[in-house]
Amino acid sequence: MLSSGLESTVELIQSYGHSVVLVQSVPTYRNPLPIWTTDACVTAVSSLGSLECDRRVPESVINSVQGPTADVIDGVAARSGAQVLDLRPRFCPNGICSTVQDGVIQYFDSAHLTAEASRNLQGEFVEALRSARGK
Repeated sequence: MLSSGLESTVELIQSYGHSVVLVQSVPTYRNPLPIWTTDACVTAVSSLGSLECDRRVPESVINSVQGPTADVIDGVAARSGAQVLDLRPRFCPNGICSTVQDGVIQYFDSAHLTAEASRNLQGEFVEALRSARGK
């Protein structure tokens, strides 16, 4: 159902002459349990980037949970000619996904990025859109 719905949406957008960039989900921290929340973080400003906020999970674990959806997105892109933006390398350097990158908390909750983390991704989105437009 996800595949056919996404594919028909991509085809409709393309029929209007637009290029499409599909964005893979960022890693989520719902599995393995317990679900990660910012409640784990110390509220003192000086320790926001502390290890208490840093949940680390092997990318293989993230992929075991999110892999089926990622495969659908990749398949739709392959069949339709859409481009895929996969941000996992940004969030999972060296095969370890982390809720903190360079001292910046990346997640508002277990699945949603903070405003700062979102702003830090502007370059990747700009590049993906430019690349898609060039097709």
